[in-house]
Amino acid sequence: MKLWLTGYRNYEMNIFQPTDRRIKILRELIKEQLQEKIYNGLEWLLIGGEPGIEQWGAEAGIALKKSEPSLKIALMLPYKEFGNRWKPERQDQLSQLKSQVDFVGEVSQQSYTSPQQLRNWQQFMLKHTDEALMIYDLQYPGKSQYAYQAIKRYQDSNDYNLDLLDMDWLEVSSQDYLTENAEKDLQ
Repeated sequence: MKLWLTGYRNYEMNIFQPTDRRIKILRELIKEQLQEKIYNGLEWLLIGGEPGIEQWGAEAGIALKKSEPSLKIALMLPYKEFGNRWKPERQDQLSQLKSQVDFVGEVSQQSYTSPQQLRNWQQFMLKHTDEALMIYDLQYPGKSQYAYQAIKRYQDSNDYNLDLLDMDWLEVSSQDYLTENAEKDLQ
């Protein structure tokens, strides 16, 4: 099975520092979801490379490869020179991810020219995956709404599963994670 993982950008979750402890929690929660998917046949994780859920998901997948070496990770960028206008530290993060995944590709071989490249990228992701895992809440729209809408349209004529993890799920899962780890610290 091939999975498209996407969701909020870091700034949409009010996370601006790489040391924010919520990143560790999000990585662990994504890792748990990926672990479950691996048990159900996940072979390839496809990610777009945006800062936030996509990059943290890639990091979670990379960490999982230590115990699940059969998992492969593809960083599929929408266009050539993706991220080249980001701050240097963001560019470094993307470069580091590129060096750690199994495959890096660009859907468009041109630099950014129009939003159509992003729509083409969405179609590529849909056609090359069997399902999507999305950390996104319809009540809190963000840039991922475009991916969500593309998935919903694709589902109209294709058998394609979407696991949508919303803010309620994030809240409950985060609390469970914190409680579980607090208990471990006490032992």
